[in-house]
Amino acid sequence: MAWYKITEDDLRSAINGPEDEAIRTAALADGQEDPYIPVKTQVVGLFRNAIRSGPGNHLDPDEETLPLGAIYHAVAKIRYRLLTRFASELLDDDRRTENKEAEAWLKEVRRGFEKIEQPGDEPGAGSSANMETVSQHDRQATRENLAGL
Repeated sequence: MAWYKITEDDLRSAINGPEDEAIRTAALADGQEDPYIPVKTQVVGLFRNAIRSGPGNHLDPDEETLPLGAIYHAVAKIRYRLLTRFASELLDDDRRTENKEAEAWLKEVRRGFEKIEQPGDEPGAGSSANMETVSQHDRQATRENLAGL
């Protein structure tokens, strides 16, 4: 799978009309330009740093890209940051939960339990330099790690 830049369509799929209107109205009222661009840049940087810090993870050289598996969480994080800054009255439990899930995903990436790999060229497969795989660490249920549940 290739790495992708977060598009306006990605953001539109996650931010509903009232949220978008409230964010843009508040931002323009403060005399700012489109608030989505700097927040998107910050979040992509946050995710790339998490990937970089995870043992065995590899980054695409394009600083604006993320692996496909990260897009959902990155968009949730962008939305949460925009809402907390410009329209906190629209935050609901679903939005808070999705942000917590994005934080948990980032933590798993940093710890190396969520692997982001870019395999080298494989014979007969053509170039795979722009491809990545995402795999999860198999979690073993034991008495020690389930204590207190």
